[in-house]
Amino acid sequence: MRDQHHQSILMQLQRKIFSSILTLMVAVTATQAATFTTTNSNDSGGGSFRQAIISANAMAGPHTIAFNIPASTDANCATSTGVCSIALLSALPALTETVVIDGYSQPGATANSNPPNAGSNAALRVEITALATVGTSLMLGGSGSLVRGLIINRRVGIALVGTGGHTVAGNFIGSNADGSAGFADSQVGVTVVTNSHNNVIGGTTPAARNVISGNNTGIVISSTSTPILGTQIVGNLLGTNAAGTAAIANETAIAFVSVGGKNTIIGGTTAAARNVISGNRSGIVDESFLIGNASNNTISGNYIGVDITGAAALGNSQIGISTSSRGAVIGGSAPGAGNVIAASGTMANVMIQSRDVVVQGNWIGTGASGANAPTGFVPSAFRVPGIYVAGNTAVIGSQIGGTAAGAGNVIAFNTGHGVLLSDQIGNGHSILGNSIFSNGQLGINLYSPNYENSFGVTFNDTGDGDFGVNGQQNFPLLTTATTAGNVQGTLNSTASGSYRLEFFANAACDASGYGEGRTFIGAQSVATDGSGNASFNATFAALPVAQSVVTATATDSLGNTSEFSACVSAPLPVILTIIKSGSGSGTVTSLPAGINCGATCTASFAGGSAITLSATPSNAAATFSGWLGNGCTGVATCTTTLSAAATISATFALISNGPFNLDVEANSPVSQATAGNDGLLILRYLTGMSGATLISGSAVSVDATRNSAAALTAFLDDLKPKLDIDGNGEVNALTDGLLITRYLLGIRGAALISSAVGGGATRTTYPAIESYLSSLLPP
Repeated sequence: MRDQHHQSILMQLQRKIFSSILTLMVAVTATQAATFTTTNSNDSGGGSFRQAIISANAMAGPHTIAFNIPASTDANCATSTGVCSIALLSALPALTETVVIDGYSQPGATANSNPPNAGSNAALRVEITALATVGTSLMLGGSGSLVRGLIINRRVGIALVGTGGHTVAGNFIGSNADGSAGFADSQVGVTVVTNSHNNVIGGTTPAARNVISGNNTGIVISSTSTPILGTQIVGNLLGTNAAGTAAIANETAIAFVSVGGKNTIIGGTTAAARNVISGNRSGIVDESFLIGNASNNTISGNYIGVDITGAAALGNSQIGISTSSRGAVIGGSAPGAGNVIAASGTMANVMIQSRDVVVQGNWIGTGASGANAPTGFVPSAFRVPGIYVAGNTAVIGSQIGGTAAGAGNVIAFNTGHGVLLSDQIGNGHSILGNSIFSNGQLGINLYSPNYENSFGVTFNDTGDGDFGVNGQQNFPLLTTATTAGNVQGTLNSTASGSYRLEFFANAACDASGYGEGRTFIGAQSVATDGSGNASFNATFAALPVAQSVVTATATDSLGNTSEFSACVSAPLPVILTIIKSGSGSGTVTSLPAGINCGATCTASFAGGSAITLSATPSNAAATFSGWLGNGCTGVATCTTTLSAAATISATFALISNGPFNLDVEANSPVSQATAGNDGLLILRYLTGMSGATLISGSAVSVDATRNSAAALTAFLDDLKPKLDIDGNGEVNALTDGLLITRYLLGIRGAALISSAVGGGATRTTYPAIESYLSSLLPP
């Protein structure tokens, strides 16, 4: 019994312990999803934002910090706007737990709902600001926190620390409450520090768009040891007002410092991922320093130096993008990957100061359309290149454009060179497949201060034995080009080398006489012989309309691209018109093809080209009697050179058959006219028969010399008026044809003309008709 009693007590104790554990588990679970609400704008104390952070740090997360500050009664809320300002007197404690800080929870706050091309219409109601030097206001430790819907400005910002995975979305950072102006003392907007990886600043939904403007630096990715991995900066406005139409400058919009970042993504291939990075002093400065490793940082799909529409200039006053990051990718060949980078003020739209940088698919110097400079662009006093590759001999292997579809950049309307390569850098910089035009200086300049002419052109040297950037690769020499797409010329370079020649069409030649290269029309590979010489005769598609000036570049097997060649103009197309005349018929054709006509016709040929014309009579009764016009004479084929529009006449005549007689088939060797042959042929002709029907059966004698339907028809056509036997002005089968047939059968007298004379005849008696028919007999 005692054992049973003890067992019963033990079971009760176990139930109590289990119940206590369950109660504790429920209590702990409840603390892991707490919401701390900020109910006033005080710097500290109950209901303050600072106290909400302290409370969130006191227990395991995740938590939410919400806002419900009464705008109508709180002393630091503006009744006109509903914005409540929390003015910090000292730095906030760092968050150590996973927290969602939700500024959208404040009554009256709404997230942006505009599409990517229309700025931000967010109405934010909670401002975190500073009245003294307080350091970073909001520091996210741990991992996976979210800050959204806040206004953060004046000496304060957000720092992403801990292990990362944080998101900063839908905030105004650095500007005033409505995103219309900045403050002189705003420092770093968002800082990402060592070991904080895979953070997202912005996002691809309208509500995630940040406005990060008016700061010393908008976003800093800074590491002193290992690179910060996988930061995504997408969908933001950096350096503009909330509308994206005017500047609220950051000194630098995005900066990578010291070791910096790796696998960073700035922008993306969709409009929703696009950042607008404009109106700053500098747009993106990537100085990620990874010894021996590529950063693989990618900048794609952004508007840099233009407004939210991509059409109007909103330049960064110094530079658009500067990268010292090995393996950085600016743009890309995929649809949507290209950036618009324009209107930079002093240095370059893109500056490359590291090795293996890829620049593809961008619009550099233009608006988003690629067809013109951004509207409102006012050039500075500086000659700003589109792409400037600078630094030292370790700067090698840039890829500007490429051979894949979509890899070529549009580099146009820059006030300096399209692509400028400094004489201090190394080799292997490939410039391929781009559209380079309308720049203020050369399309491509391999800078060589000791050998350039006044335009910057570095001339070829025999055997290409000189040194300097890209080995001062020689450019091709073009001799001829046609609008049909044929280009001929030579290349002299190093002996026994392989080269890719690229050819471009332009509306006009550069003022230097060399380049540029607006429309890529094709490429051809050549190999130099032992003396360094190669020739080429390349044919591509016809040149674009109004682009008849051709230039070329040469790139060796190590990727060294030359400057543009001297221009050669393809003679413009001219029109050749053929007019046929004469009593005969025939066809005129041309070589090269174009003219092939049986009536007046025209064709377009390359100006200056030689055209060979041939004339062919259409039947045995016709003959070609000669050319007239543009140097063509005689009856042989004519080769004429078209230097301008020309008209040439081709005359065809009927073959002369001598005096007409009724021997229409021209028997040989004895002329004779018979009813069964000549009479039958005439009768059939007058009834409208032609072709094979005309000569079917035995209508043509075996000894006839005029024995084809065409020859017989032409003969009778030419002399048809002679067959008006009764002289009434008409030729009729039932009158004239019958009279001829009867006469050839030997019928004479009244029987000859019985019911066979037409109305209005002038020869009405058989003597008159016999006399006329007698005159038509063969001699």
